[in-house]
Order: sequence, then C-alpha cells, then structure tokens
Amino acid sequence: MRFLILSANTGGGHNAAAYAIQEELNRQGIESDIEDCLGFISEKTSDFISWGHSYLYKHMPRVFGHAYRLEEQHSSQLIYDSIALGAAKYHAFITERDYQAVICVHVFSSTLVTEEQRRFGKSLPHFFVATDYTCSPGGGDAEADAWLIPDAGLTEEFVQCGAPRGRVFATGIPIRRAFTDRLDKTQAREELGLPSDGRIVLMCCGSIGCGKMNRIVPDFARALPSDCTLVVICGNNEKLYDQLLEDATPRVVPVGFTDKITKYMMAADVCLSKPGGLSTTELLAVGVPSVLVLVVPGCESRNMAFITAKGLAIGTEDWETAVERALTLLNDSAEISEMRRKLQKYNAGHGAENIVNFIKNAIRNE
Repeated sequence: MRFLILSANTGGGHNAAAYAIQEELNRQGIESDIEDCLGFISEKTSDFISWGHSYLYKHMPRVFGHAYRLEEQHSSQLIYDSIALGAAKYHAFITERDYQAVICVHVFSSTLVTEEQRRFGKSLPHFFVATDYTCSPGGGDAEADAWLIPDAGLTEEFVQCGAPRGRVFATGIPIRRAFTDRLDKTQAREELGLPSDGRIVLMCCGSIGCGKMNRIVPDFARALPSDCTLVVICGNNEKLYDQLLEDATPRVVPVGFTDKITKYMMAADVCLSKPGGLSTTELLAVGVPSVLVLVVPGCESRNMAFITAKGLAIGTEDWETAVERALTLLNDSAEISEMRRKLQKYNAGHGAENIVNFIKNAIRNE
C-alpha cells in the first residue's frame, strides 16, 4: 500500500500536516510520498506563489485578509484555472506510479486533483484534509471521497460550503506524535538549556516569524514578573532574531528556526502565538494555556473564534492587548487551571492517526 500526500508550498503549516500524516503512515508500515501540488504547474510558479504568500502574510496582513474575505464571498475562477494548469502533468505523474489514494492537505492540491478527475476520469480515491478550524474558500468545491475536518462542530459549515453531508467526518488536524508524547517540564527545560526554576513565557508567530514582535518584546520583558523568562521563537525571520540577540537581556531568550518547538511548548507556562491551524492544535495537544493574537486576518480569524469559543485559549486582535492578557493570565492560577482542564478534556493531537485509520478502512471497504 502506498499513498500520495499533496501539499502546497505556501507556508509551513500545510507541509507540517503532510509530514505528520507521513509519520503516522510510516508508523503503520505504509509507504508514502509528499509532493508540492504547485510544482505540477512549474517550479517557478511554486516559488513565486510561495514568495508572494509569505510576503503578503508578513508585510501586508490586511491585504491578505481582504483577499481572503473576497474569496469567501466568491471563489475566484482565475485561481481554479491557474491550479488546473498542472492537471495533465499530475495525471502523468500518478499514472507512472502505484498509489492507492491521494491525500490533499491544501485547497490548492484538492483543486488540482478535482480538475484531473474531471479531465481524465477518476483515478485515485481522493481525501481532503482541512488544516484550519473553518472551511477555507474552495474547500467545499472539491470532488473528494471524504472531507476530514478538525471538529464535528464544523460539519454544518462544510456542508453549507458544498461538501456532501455524508462525506464529512471529524478526525482532527494532523500533528506529529511528539506533541502528545509527554515530556516533564523540568526535563524539557534542561534539554533546552532554560532556567529550571521560575516561569517561562513562550512567544512565537509561525515559521515566517510575522507580526511586530521586535517592538513588543522589550516592553513585555520589562513588564513580566521577576521570576519569568521570555523565550521568543523567531522562525525564519533572521532580522528579528539578530535584533533580539543584539538587545538581549538574561530574561529574553531569542531562538531562530528550530526543530525543537515541541520541547519549547512543553517547557512553557504560558504561550503567546498566532492562531494558525497547525500551531494552535499543537498548543492544544501539549496543553499550554495560551493567548492567541490575530496577526493576519483570514482563516486565522475563524481559528481564533472557534478555539476561544470553547474556552481553550484567550483571543485578541493586537499585540498590546495580548501582552496585557498574558500578564493577567500569568497571575490567575484559577484561570490557568480551568484552561488546562478544558485542554485535557478536548484531547487534541490524534488527527494523524485518525486520518490514516479512516483512509485505510475506506479503501478496504471499496
């Protein structure tokens, strides 16, 4: 048995979902390949879309949010036609290989598969995996065998967007198993070289390192209680990392791009983060009381609304308020305890296993 996982080169989240599913497939002895759906158009197209997405996301978040809202109101035929350019090359690719199913972790990849099916006929079972707590524009338009969504409470939204009711199943968002493998907080801090005593506040803003953290960190660090250390994950934002290094104090620990984010979450008492679908699910799985700040409007607006409505995090739309709420949360042991209780009850983190098991069963029952 061999599966194809189609992602899209538009940021770290979707690729992280693809790797999480591949990790679970490997664990169950199933082979798989991950491909960038945009690469079937051309490598230059993939690179350009990736650059454009990152640039808008990081430097023009309001424009990004406006474009997202327009897409919600009326899906662009231009986007569909652009993705569809890769259908023939994708068809040739899968024809030469022995796959039993294709798993799409981005609307673009599901669009590509849908166009291939319309043009050449159904070739592979097609599973769409939603990686945000909402039905993103175009997410209901695919011709998929199943929509695997983050939470049963989102079923009606996906149905209203066009997904057939009988093909929508709640599995959870796929994240790596490391986020559910519990590591003692003391051990995590020791392995990361962080202070073993006192409290740690984690501040992160995705692999791109967006937001205005460079302006927020100094004032935030000064306002923190004396027993707190602020760890700032800068991601790929080298400018932010260099600036924080230059201005570093013992109570501020800047971290560049890291593969140890799991341990940093496990070492933290409170986290400030943006409400990305994957990153938020990782925080939920680890059980870190968090304040989510809406750095980039769009699907993350929907993520934040969903998560905060369940009391699993605190949400706000600007960094200044986020800092204030984080300071309040740090000193409210009752609220921290209640949030941890809700996080434990919600029990996020098993999406990858649920998705793989669902697809295996669906293929066997064909």
